[in-house]
Order: sequence, then structure tokens, then C-alpha cells
Amino acid sequence: MSKRGRVWLISIAGSAALIMLLLTFTDAVTLRALWGELPWPLVLTGLLVLQLEGICSAVRLRLTAAPASTLFDNLVVTAWWVAGLIVLPARLGEIGGMHMLVRRLGVAPGAAVNSLLVQRLFDVLILFVLGSTAIAAQNARLNPHDLLLVLTVCAAITVVLIARLANGFALLATLIRPYRRSAPARAVLRLALSARRAAIAVSGAAVLARIGIITLLKWISNLAAISIIIVAALPQLPWSAAFLVAILFNLAAVIPLQTIGGVGLGEVTFAAGLSWYGIDLATAASAALVLRAMLIVGTLTFSAVVLLSERLIASTSQASAER
Repeated sequence: MSKRGRVWLISIAGSAALIMLLLTFTDAVTLRALWGELPWPLVLTGLLVLQLEGICSAVRLRLTAAPASTLFDNLVVTAWWVAGLIVLPARLGEIGGMHMLVRRLGVAPGAAVNSLLVQRLFDVLILFVLGSTAIAAQNARLNPHDLLLVLTVCAAITVVLIARLANGFALLATLIRPYRRSAPARAVLRLALSARRAAIAVSGAAVLARIGIITLLKWISNLAAISIIIVAALPQLPWSAAFLVAILFNLAAVIPLQTIGGVGLGEVTFAAGLSWYGIDLATAASAALVLRAMLIVGTLTFSAVVLLSERLIASTSQASAER
């Protein structure tokens, strides 16, 4: 079996194992009851808010990789990127997204790598900050001091990594340079030097501030959408608890484990978070499956609307040129 085939097989097995673990705690009656009682206007509101995340992601992509490109081109790249994250294993959708950056926007491979790292570092930073805020708001239920300390330290480390990203690429180039007679080493060296130039280009305080603000808006949209869907499914859960569980769900999704689109790990983490708030495991597991279904629908809706719009614009332009 090829290496690619093994990756898919392991990823499918990983997702299946985690989903099977989740299914052991749920039952068809609970799942059908939860689905049947969903207030669909509220769920659709959550899915609509989720579309704002895609727009924010496209704006951020433009800031981190191709400031001279159009917003629509970045929307198209984002649409392919998020669709790949859903269907590909072990976050290989990130590689597909970087490929689209190079192919569609003409971004250098090193700049694409830098864009990915900047995006993910800002994602983690904002989630740490929002997580600290959510924990502090629930002081009556949690003993937040140790958790807040850990999150603060993690946030500080992330800030340093963002500020020193160019130095990190320079260090990688220095370590690789003695081996540049090897073709693979030369390729990595070129990539590191290109990424360093890109990191320097986006290292200004004004640019980083804009990236930070749009990342904050992106995650507020995402977490608000997930919280709306959670409360729609579990109206007994406080909004603050739904918000914190949504943060845990997203932090689990950052871990590049061998699963398809993060399916399985996020659901188990989500169900564990709900059980902490006194939701029985059967209901928590059912809510996790409902949330995953809604997120897949919301994400693919964004991708479909953008890609169909691209096709329509291309067809219209072609028809105008033929007249």
C-alpha cells in the first residue's frame, strides 16, 4: 500500500474509532429527540453567523499572503481551503490551501508557509485569550487560577513566536545551509529564505494589529455560531458554558491527529466538556454529532456559494467576450 493510502486508512480508522467511542454513550432515541426538538430558526441563525467566519478568513488570508490580490480571489482560496480541511486527513487541507495560494494568487511557496504559520499562531493566541475570559467569567463554578496561569503563559509564548517568526526561519536556513549540496536540503533552504522574507514583510506593528483584529472577529463569529447551535440543542446550558465548550472544541481541532477533518477528536472533547457542566453523556454525545453535522453543512455551504459564484462570474465574462 502506498504512503498516501496508509495515511487515508489510518485517518479513517482514527475517526471511526473515536466516533464509535462516542456512539457507545448515545442512543438513537436521544439523538432523534434532540434533532426533532431543534429550533430551526435559531440553528439557521447560527449557520448564517458562521458564514462571517469565512469572510474574515479571506480578509486575513489577503493580509498575510497577498495584499495586492482581490478579496474575491481570497474568498475562492478560502473556500477550497476549508473544504479540504473537512474532507482530508490529518489537516492535509492546510497543504491543499497553501497549494491554492500558490496556484491561484501566485504566492511564493515560502510566503504560503509563513501565511499558514501566522494564521495558526494568531488562532491559538486568540483562543487562549478568549478562553481566559470565559474561564474568568465562570469563577463561581471553576477554580480558574491555575488554568488562567497556564493560558496566560501559553498566550505569552505564542506572542513571542509571532514576533520572532522571521528569526525562526533564519535559524532553519542556518541549520540547513551546510547540507545545501543535497537537492532536498536546497529546496528546504530556498523555502526557509522565502518564508523569512515573507515574515519580515508582515512583521510591522500595523499589519500585525490588523491581522489580530480580523482574527478576533473571525473567532467571535465562529464561537458565536457554535454557541448558538449548542444552546439551540441544549437550552438548559448557560451561554458562557456553551462559549467555553466551543473554545475547547476548536482547540482540539488544531491538533493534527490522523483523523478525517478532525472528526472524532473534536466530538469527544465537546462531549467531555458538556459532561463537566452536568449534561448526561447520552445527550452530550448526541449534541456532539448534531454540532458536527451543522458545521459540515455550514462550511460546505460557504464553499459552494463562493465556488458557484466564481463559476457564474467566469461564464458571464466569457459570454460578454464572445459578443
